[in-house]
Amino acid sequence: MEDYILNTMYIPKLYRNEDRNKIIQFIKENSFGTLISFNQTQKIIATHIPFLFEERDDKLFAISHMSKANEQWKNLASIPDILIIFQGPHTYISSSWYNHKNVPTWDYISVHLYGKARLYSQDEAYQHLSNLVQFHESKEHNPISVDELGREYVEQEMKGMIAFEIDIHEIQAVEKLSQNRDKENLDLITGKLMERKDANSVAIANAICPFKLNVEK
Repeated sequence: MEDYILNTMYIPKLYRNEDRNKIIQFIKENSFGTLISFNQTQKIIATHIPFLFEERDDKLFAISHMSKANEQWKNLASIPDILIIFQGPHTYISSSWYNHKNVPTWDYISVHLYGKARLYSQDEAYQHLSNLVQFHESKEHNPISVDELGREYVEQEMKGMIAFEIDIHEIQAVEKLSQNRDKENLDLITGKLMERKDANSVAIANAICPFKLNVEK
């Protein structure tokens, strides 16, 4: 098969996030990602799926599964560059909020991971499901485990899915949070965002706040 190359994300230097620990924390908190690759005819295909993450010997692995009815898994292992996108909060920034004439914009947080896939064995897939359920059930009042469902039942359900891990070789992260504004305008922006009260606006306002400590008035 010929090589498939996916384009990288455009990130102005001012908005580039290179803090590995912060990035990993972000993708763990926003772990429902979009897996993007090419099929055999070079058509771009995408699947929205939950991920778990493991670090081994300073390498990051993204682990997930999908339905066997989904054609995307069939050539995952042969593609040299697979893209996973994790989208965080995002919101519109009105030009009416500034103390000067300017254009409106959009603030957002996003991470792109690039890597090579390996399909899991039956036992690895079972362990992945167990880990995934444990991770999410830990937040519930009455958590269940995969073992409680019974291995025979779970393995029967597993016949319709394929699990895999992606060895991540490149991380690109952007935090576009009005870093090009002075403190007075950042105060105006965060104030207006908090007035909106929707989850995205509040999350972006909170993300902007640390930057306000590092800018001149």
